[in-house]
Amino acid sequence: MSEPAWIALMDNTDSGMNLSITEHSQNERMKRLVLVGSVTHDLARKTIVLGGELEICASEEGLDRLARESGMIEGKWLVYCSPDKVNDVWRIVASSMIRGELGFCIKVSTARKVASDHVVCVYTKNFIDLEDIMRVRKKLRELGFTNRLFYKPDIYTRLNIYSNSFSDFAEHRYSG
Repeated sequence: MSEPAWIALMDNTDSGMNLSITEHSQNERMKRLVLVGSVTHDLARKTIVLGGELEICASEEGLDRLARESGMIEGKWLVYCSPDKVNDVWRIVASSMIRGELGFCIKVSTARKVASDHVVCVYTKNFIDLEDIMRVRKKLRELGFTNRLFYKPDIYTRLNIYSNSFSDFAEHRYSG
C-alpha cells in the first residue's frame, strides 16, 4: 500500500465547505514546514530544537508560547477506527460537520502501509479554548464516539511529539 493520504472537509465560512484530497504523507508535510525547518529533540535537556538554533522547553508552557507566537494554535480530536468502520465513521463525522456541529475542519487517513487503524481528525481553531474543545468532544460523544479520545495540538504534530518523544510529556493535551 502507499503512504497515508488524507481527505479533508473544511468550513470556509466565506465560500462554504471545501473538499480536498492530500496525496502526500504527514512526514512530507513536516519537511515542507518553512516556519520551523528541522526539528530535533534533546531528551537529556528536555528541549526541542528548531532549525538548529531556537530551543523550546518541552513543556505545556513552552509549547503554548511558541504556538501563540507562531499562530499555530489549531488542534484536533483523534478518532481511531478500523478499516472496516472508516467509511461509516467518516459519514457520521462529515454529516455533523456539514450541519455546523463540529470544528472548522475534518480529515481522514486513507491508504495505509499496513492494515491498521485509520484516524479521523476533528479540528478546532484554538487548542487553548477548552470550552470549544469540550463542546466538540461532547458532540462526538453524542454521535456515538464514547470510547476515550485524545486531543492533540497541531504544534505537537509539527514538532514530532509522539508517545516516545519525552518520557514525562504526553503526546496529547486532553483526553475524554
